Amino acid sequence: PPMMGGPGIPPPPPMMGQPGVPPPPPMPGFGGPPPPPMPGMGGPPPPPGGPPPPGMPGMVPGLPLGVKPKKKYKPKAKMKKLPWKQIAPMKLENTFWAKAEEDKFESILSFDSLEARFAMGGGKKVTEQKKPKKQEQTKISVVDGKKSYAVSIFLGTTKKSFEEIRDNLLSMESQLSQSFIQQLCAQAPEPNELEMIEPYREKRNELGTTEQFFLVIGEVPRLKPRLQTMVFKHEFMEKIESVNAEIKAVMDASTALLESKALHELMQLVLLIGNYMNSGGYNAGSYGYRISFLDQMHNTKTSDNKSSMLHFLADIIDKRCPNIKNVHKDLMSCPSAARVVLSAAKSEVQQLENGINKLKNLLEAFENDANRLENDKFVVFMKPFKEFANGKIQETKDAQEKMTKKFVKACEYFGENPSDVEPEEIFGIFSRLLTRLEQAQKDNEKEAEMKRKEAARLEAEKQKLLDKEKRKDQSKRRRTFNIDQGSKDKGIMDDLVAELTNGTAFRGGATKNRRRREEQPATVPEVDEGVPVSKATEGTEGTAC
Repeated sequence: PPMMGGPGIPPPPPMMGQPGVPPPPPMPGFGGPPPPPMPGMGGPPPPPGGPPPPGMPGMVPGLPLGVKPKKKYKPKAKMKKLPWKQIAPMKLENTFWAKAEEDKFESILSFDSLEARFAMGGGKKVTEQKKPKKQEQTKISVVDGKKSYAVSIFLGTTKKSFEEIRDNLLSMESQLSQSFIQQLCAQAPEPNELEMIEPYREKRNELGTTEQFFLVIGEVPRLKPRLQTMVFKHEFMEKIESVNAEIKAVMDASTALLESKALHELMQLVLLIGNYMNSGGYNAGSYGYRISFLDQMHNTKTSDNKSSMLHFLADIIDKRCPNIKNVHKDLMSCPSAARVVLSAAKSEVQQLENGINKLKNLLEAFENDANRLENDKFVVFMKPFKEFANGKIQETKDAQEKMTKKFVKACEYFGENPSDVEPEEIFGIFSRLLTRLEQAQKDNEKEAEMKRKEAARLEAEKQKLLDKEKRKDQSKRRRTFNIDQGSKDKGIMDDLVAELTNGTAFRGGATKNRRRREEQPATVPEVDEGVPVSKATEGTEGTAC
């Protein structure tokens, strides 16, 4: 064997044509030189971590060419870590990261500020010695952690002590709100939890807050059922009134379907329109139609696709059938009835009845309890309520029965099978019909208003054109000479035309000739035939006419 630190035994020479035996690995901490290469063969690759091979200066082992090792930092405090995923160094080639030079930002980045904001433990330095905290006394906890946390939050909503809450539950006073009782009922201890806490009654101060609270209110007899009946009492009137309102809505809507003359006329008008339009088809001459058709009328469009059958129907009602307008008033209860589900209403009444039965059994248990506490007023307060609630439930059941009969009658009146339809379906159809009719009427009014405005605009434009032509004709008349008013004006015009023709109008005598002509009398005196004018006029001068 070789001496410690000496070279290893060289391998035997290889057989002819066979590769050589690889050298044995070096001893830990010693790096033996690689064997000499075979003649005509290149040298072996450099070992990991060794110097770069010749011809590749600047290359760092394990990194692509040109990528420099990252600078190592030593924060003064332990920093929070960023949860990013690293890119393997050998995958950096030809990427942005191979060219990244983040070191240049060191001059603008304050590492002290970075440590102050992102150091673990609120910026405390790693070397800082933490002061040992005073060990708190461990409280005994037997309640599930999740429930204990919920109870702690609940207790933070009240200023009452545990004992005050217990006493209020026993006295049945109204100092506990409905919301408080509901939350207390949800967080109340179960019987098994009370059993686990009971052994620690003598060590109450060692218990957790929730356990102490449970220990105190657990003194109230039949705590869980008591709270449930108290919640039932608070919610009873609200629920029974809600059911009665639903019953009344269905009752009123069913009565309206049976008695509304406006609705009956509307249904007949639709039947007439449908039979006329279906003439010659397989639906011609129908005696009636399923109510579901009323929900499809808006899908029948006019020939120009600008309106629907409902617009046509609304127009007829508005102009020729004023009595049908009352249908909106008659069926005003349909929208409320359309929200009623009979099965749900019956289920609600059944739940209320079950609640009264539970209260009845609980009252019997209290009355038969020989160890009943004197300050426990549960029976005193809840027994009258049981009698009151029984009467209310019976009234509701009677009203529900009458409503069902009325609804069945309304369905059969229009040829519908009551077992196939719910109030929400049949009353929903009429409710949507009224809404669509109202909208169609508004559309018609809007269309009529647009037509009135368009007609007024056209009339205004027409009148404007007429006024313009009138003003134009008047202006033309003012510029035109009327040459037919007299012979004098006619003669003047003739002379003017003649003067323009022979050129005398451009000489000075033309004006004098016209003036002389204008001064001549309009008529010539008569003379005897054969007598010269000069003779006839002799001796006339100085003679009066």
